[in-house]
Amino acid sequence: MKRADHHLVQQVLDGEISREGFDGFQRRLRQDPELIKLYGSYASLNHSLNEELEDGQTDPLTAGGRQAMLRAWRIPLIIAAALAIAFIAWSLPQWFYGSKNSGDVAIASFSIDAAWRIDGPSKILGGTTALSTDSTLHLQAGRASISLKPSDSLVVEGPVSLRFPSEESIEILNGKCLVQQSGRNHSLVVSSPQFAKITSGKRFGVFVDPEQKSDEVHIIDGNLQVQPRKERSPTQLVKGDAVRSVDGAATTRLPQQTRTFANRLDRFNSLPLMPFRKSDWRASYGNPSITETRIEGANFATIRKFQSPLPLKENSVLLVTLQCAEPATGKFHSDGWAGMSLFSQGTEMVFLGDPYGPGPSWGLDVKNAEPPSPRATNTIGSATMTIRYDSGTGSISLHEGGLPLKPAIYSGKIAPGTRFDELRLGASAGAALSVTSLQVRSRGE
Repeated sequence: MKRADHHLVQQVLDGEISREGFDGFQRRLRQDPELIKLYGSYASLNHSLNEELEDGQTDPLTAGGRQAMLRAWRIPLIIAAALAIAFIAWSLPQWFYGSKNSGDVAIASFSIDAAWRIDGPSKILGGTTALSTDSTLHLQAGRASISLKPSDSLVVEGPVSLRFPSEESIEILNGKCLVQQSGRNHSLVVSSPQFAKITSGKRFGVFVDPEQKSDEVHIIDGNLQVQPRKERSPTQLVKGDAVRSVDGAATTRLPQQTRTFANRLDRFNSLPLMPFRKSDWRASYGNPSITETRIEGANFATIRKFQSPLPLKENSVLLVTLQCAEPATGKFHSDGWAGMSLFSQGTEMVFLGDPYGPGPSWGLDVKNAEPPSPRATNTIGSATMTIRYDSGTGSISLHEGGLPLKPAIYSGKIAPGTRFDELRLGASAGAALSVTSLQVRSRGE
């Protein structure tokens, strides 16, 4: 590529290109096979790396897998930059500039553990979601990366709610949000319950606590102006500053680095539990049938020990998805119990399945949870269920189905930092269990 081509791409990335210039850039992409081939080769490389890390022969949750992951991530930064260019070259023609005419003001991508709902118009665009003017995004869990314009983006971590009055303004209703503006013209206007305007920032985080009527702004890079709702003029802030406004009053200074803000979507590593292998499981009692696609039996318990306690890291997330079918013999629902348990140092911490007692129903039993977990749900019979646990906050939730997550059936809290070292599948006397799929994923950052 010529130096002029690099300059053109940089203009697009920085949002410093006119409408006419961007139209010319689109035409060039359609007409230049060498440019398309270059972008395609980088995209193919990225896809291959993802397959190797997430679905390959190496277990990313073992020591060898972690070493392989570290080697894979030592790719020159130039490749990462080219991948970003390739993505933008593909995605921008879909909505940039045209989004204003269609009413779309933001494009959101979600992490695999995200659970959300949108109030107002929205539509699915491939693997992303387009939000229209005045739509409100409620992210209950996980993370979202949101593009407003080529030069403006957000990264949010649930629970958080955002409203999008236009492509040049956002309103943060609650939670944490990282705002990033790469162009020279920082025209995005951010507001919150206590701040009427937050403008001109290059990179900053906002934390909104509606219960305390307290909003915070943390400047990571660049200069910034903030104007509390009860103040007539804005306050100028610089890199490293952090301020709080309570009930819209004048700001007070905060110590630096008092909060952290997510800056990208989560990457999850999968524990290769399937195909099932009998050698991976230790029978506690009974004699279950273990094939590559099913673990089934009555009056049995079999245990899978994790090589390292999960989640792997502090402030991480664990996803466990269990799929059960009707047993060939016996009953899943009985006066006994049948299901899956997670253990920590020999203590059963979480049970998912049909609990002890009469009445056919799936239930969740989380030890010492607040509020108490539901021992009965509206789900009966064959089903897929997913548990999400955030070790940083102690939040634990149950979702019907697999990924992407549906809104939680139950949300509660246990002790932060809890780590699980064993998983048990089993059924009591008079009960049966048939597991057709079991997926365990841990966030690795």
